[in-house]
Amino acid sequence: MEVLLRYNIENLGQRGDVVRVRPGFARNYLFPRQLAVPVTAENRRRLEAEHERFMQEEMQRIEEFRRLAQKLEEYATVVIEANATAEGHLYGSVTGVQILDELSSAGFDLESRSVRLEQPVRRLGVFPVPIQLHPEVKLQLKLWVVSEGEEVERLQAPPYDWELPETPPEGEAEGESGAEEQPEEAAKE
Repeated sequence: MEVLLRYNIENLGQRGDVVRVRPGFARNYLFPRQLAVPVTAENRRRLEAEHERFMQEEMQRIEEFRRLAQKLEEYATVVIEANATAEGHLYGSVTGVQILDELSSAGFDLESRSVRLEQPVRRLGVFPVPIQLHPEVKLQLKLWVVSEGEEVERLQAPPYDWELPETPPEGEAEGESGAEEQPEEAAKE
């Protein structure tokens, strides 16, 4: 079924696009929420009339998000305390929800989908955290994960330790343990 989108919908299309969706999705989700309408000449004409008003509102929203992004960049570093081993591995992990909670306690009201952390952080250090407030407004904050009870000054975070790996660090630990076993075997001989 083809529908005409009234709003930008992530992973579906932009306002004014004609997209093909399943009839149940249109009937049960898009139409009741007035996110889309059936494709007709009258609906197209109505959408064109709303377009100018929508563009003005969108420009105001983008400007608000840019001001918020500027304030977030001034904030710069999010500090989260976590329980960790002596080697710096966390007993749990730091997720986007915890980052969002910390930002909200600092006075920033963000949507949960704004924090675009690809995978949870599982060790101590400083990491980049991508934030997307709007498709046109993106920024990057520092996440500083410190051991519980450690006194830190938020503005004095060290530079990033490392980029978030594509493979979990556990695979690296297995390779290291193999290297340690070889000297022990040589000592036995």
